[in-house]
Amino acid sequence: MAVDGIVDTRESEIQAQMMLDTAPLAASVWGEDGHMMNCNMEAVRMFGLKEKADYVKHFYDLNPEFQPDGEKTQDKAARMIKAAFDEGYQRFEWLYLTGSGQPLPVETTLVRVPWTDGTRRLMAYSRDLREYKALMAEIQAQIDRAEAAAKAKSEFLARMSHEIRTPMNAIIGMSELIRMDNMDEIQRDYFDDIRRMSKSLLTLINDILDFSKIEAGKLDIAPVHYNMYMLFDQVCSMNRFLATGKSLNLHSFRDPSVPELLFGDEGRIRQIFTNILSNAIKYTREGYVRFTMTTEERDGKRFIVATAEDTGVGIKEEDLPKLFGTFQQLDSGTNRGVTGTGLGLAITRNLLELMGGSIEVRSVYGKGSCFTARIPLVPGDPAKIEAVCSRSVTVRENACALVVDDISTNLKVASRFVAKYGVEVDTALSGEEAVAKAAQKGYDIIFMDHMMPGMDGVEATAKIRALPGCGTTPIIALTANAVTGMREFFLGNGFDDYLAKPIELAKLNMIMERWCAPRPAAREKAPNVQAGKPMFLQEKMPEDRAGMHIPGVDTAAGIEMLGGSEEVYRDVLGAFCEDVTERLPTLSHVPDSKGLPLFITMAHAIKGAAANISAKAMSQKAARLEQAGKNGDIAAIRLEIPDFIADLTTLSGDIERALGI
Repeated sequence: MAVDGIVDTRESEIQAQMMLDTAPLAASVWGEDGHMMNCNMEAVRMFGLKEKADYVKHFYDLNPEFQPDGEKTQDKAARMIKAAFDEGYQRFEWLYLTGSGQPLPVETTLVRVPWTDGTRRLMAYSRDLREYKALMAEIQAQIDRAEAAAKAKSEFLARMSHEIRTPMNAIIGMSELIRMDNMDEIQRDYFDDIRRMSKSLLTLINDILDFSKIEAGKLDIAPVHYNMYMLFDQVCSMNRFLATGKSLNLHSFRDPSVPELLFGDEGRIRQIFTNILSNAIKYTREGYVRFTMTTEERDGKRFIVATAEDTGVGIKEEDLPKLFGTFQQLDSGTNRGVTGTGLGLAITRNLLELMGGSIEVRSVYGKGSCFTARIPLVPGDPAKIEAVCSRSVTVRENACALVVDDISTNLKVASRFVAKYGVEVDTALSGEEAVAKAAQKGYDIIFMDHMMPGMDGVEATAKIRALPGCGTTPIIALTANAVTGMREFFLGNGFDDYLAKPIELAKLNMIMERWCAPRPAAREKAPNVQAGKPMFLQEKMPEDRAGMHIPGVDTAAGIEMLGGSEEVYRDVLGAFCEDVTERLPTLSHVPDSKGLPLFITMAHAIKGAAANISAKAMSQKAARLEQAGKNGDIAAIRLEIPDFIADLTTLSGDIERALGI
């Protein structure tokens, strides 16, 4: 009560105590001498105590000696109290201990207030953070689990890329080696379908791999100087076949304002153009598709503008926000029968964003759509554009190559490719053998597999580089690993170039022309190659033989998978027997934990080799052993090994008898 302007101190003290006790947070009052003077019951309850006096008297006993930042508790408390008195306000996190000794994290707020006796006090309010900290820990744990799962998925997809691309190397590689002039028209159509479908499968594999890179934030851009006119024509040519097959008219137009030579990621730009154009063709049943390219200026920058317009099914307005999602096909009823991963547009958008471009869509449901991709226009340098290598390649006279791969099947495919250039080819099944051969003989070019047991390709390359006279020998990385950054990895580890599996002839031609071309003084003596006809098509292959029967092997499927040539299939069967002989000693013994990596590699090799000859059951058995090894399940390996070895030995013997060896 106030009488004639005089403050009733006792009444003020009562009001202050009421405010303290009714505060929803733990609260305490501090004097300028740094001692606690009072607290409320919420503070007592938060610390698990019974009386206020316990909290006031034993405050420093309810603190650890040090705070989480390493500062001594008493020193930090004195510093924060002084700062609050000086500045009027402080907020910080603090660690207490409950009465039972459990950690008690809180958020503390100090507020300077005038007191009734003319002095100053601090009001300290503390918010219990235990539930908040537990929630944040759980959120972080979920984030960690999600990141671990994403990493595991990316690693799985990278491994699967290698696993799938390895047999694809045999399929596409052998198909390129098959003669077509001894086929009738129906057989040639079948063969063309095999090659087209194989390349379509590779496209699907690459889409999934690209998506894994996007999720991992590892999708990158590798700009080069390139010819845009040639790229545009190639994309139109590739997709004209699809349009013709659906009786659609494909119109294309390139505006003269588009420069011929540009700088950018040629492969990714081709992928963008192909995605929007093939998408338009896929979703158009009748009418036309128009693909145009022009330029425009926006915000002071020039852009290449590629537009794919169609008279297709169109997109519902409510579906437009989902258009660039992943693994989705919109309006599945209308679009039933349209194939694809549902990743193309998602990848396209991410690629364009990485390039500083954009993509837009306009659509009227039932009438058609128009996709517009904008890519920054950066002029190219004519002197830096890599010349396109023709299919006729002249290599130096008496050139000798070494091809290295631990899987005999892959070794046979790669060595046949290289031999068709008129090059003498030696082979090695391991890094150690490659080093030994390089020490004995000078090679003009070496193709080195990466993933091999024991000495891998990187280590073998380093050892070859150290040999006298081998410091400048071109060494080409030969691998099915398509993960982003692998080219840079190889170039940074002593390799001169990089050739991905499955081997593409155009890229192998470029490798041979770049690294095995005739020396200036010897060009006139180089083997003569007919103009416009590749050397590898000039040799006549032996006639096919028929009538093979091997228990446990679908020989007909194996021959069909390799382009219909039994001669080539017999070579692959022989390579399989070599693989079995090489790996049986290791696979015959149950490994310990140290021997598991080598055992897994061997089982993996047999799995792929058996699949290449269409020995499905054997491939599945090897796959089970490989998975058991990856799981560290020694007991399962011990259980499976006896039957596996017996079956593998029998299969190898049956193949040898069928081959007459």
